[in-house]
Amino acid sequence: MVRASWLLMVIAVATSCVTSNATDCGDGTTCPAGSQCDVDQGRCLRPEQLVACEGKDEQEECEIDGRLGVCRIGACELYFCGDGLVRNNEACDGVNLDGQTCSDRGFYADAGLACDTSCKFDESACGGGFCGDDIVNGSELCDGQTNKTCLSIGFDGGSVSCDESCGLTIRDCSRFGWNPEALNSVVALAVGGASALDHWAVGLSGRATRWEGAFWNAVPTHVTNNLIAVWGIAPDDVWVVGEGTSSANPAVLLWFNGTQWSTVTGTPAANFVDIWAAGPDAVYAATSGSGIQTWNGVSWSELGALNREAIAIRGSGPNDI
Repeated sequence: MVRASWLLMVIAVATSCVTSNATDCGDGTTCPAGSQCDVDQGRCLRPEQLVACEGKDEQEECEIDGRLGVCRIGACELYFCGDGLVRNNEACDGVNLDGQTCSDRGFYADAGLACDTSCKFDESACGGGFCGDDIVNGSELCDGQTNKTCLSIGFDGGSVSCDESCGLTIRDCSRFGWNPEALNSVVALAVGGASALDHWAVGLSGRATRWEGAFWNAVPTHVTNNLIAVWGIAPDDVWVVGEGTSSANPAVLLWFNGTQWSTVTGTPAANFVDIWAAGPDAVYAATSGSGIQTWNGVSWSELGALNREAIAIRGSGPNDI
């Protein structure tokens, strides 16, 4: 009994020495030592939270000990997973998916994307399939192993495989029965024309030759530029791009009027790389640094703001390019 009483006395003395510096907020909550109550907002504030937002506007970004947050009602609240804001290394936060959908994640359906408790995307409910699931869906031609052959897609022989974008790789497919054509010493870089009986092959050193249904006939262009693109609107309306090699030999546009080639004058100073036309009054020249230049039958102008370097141009009409 004596020993037990002594133990109780020691415990009681030790307990009586423990004191708390916590603050009773008066609304049933308690704030830890070194913080103050903000009863209106139901939060406890440290002095550094208030200092970090001095002179800052509401929702302005703030910083405490190298960590970022946002000023809310005069105090800096650090970003954290669960605050509904996508910050730091978070991919999402709660219902805030940062504008992402399942299709942005590689699936073929939009709906189903969610955010897990660690602020990472949960794709378990995404539908429609995706490239790599070994099922042909969406716009895929294949996915994984394929039973398609070169013959089944219009070639005469060879083998196909499925590439990383779920399209068919046909580099090993071939056709039989092609006959080489003599092009009158033209090393062709481009072919094009207005009909099956009116085609052009153009190429190195300004050389051009015309197919009129039975044979190729060389036609002088009067330039030495390498001819890299050709587009035929009609037998008497054909356009060609001549590649520039230097400031002394700039890129050129050529036009065929049914009888002879001539260099188009009044064109913008540009490095032309391709040509396409929807009609005689709707000609479009792609350039490597000056966007798309268009001819309306009277003058040249730049078509919109491409903001990228063009390498080719095609379309189905003036409003679909």
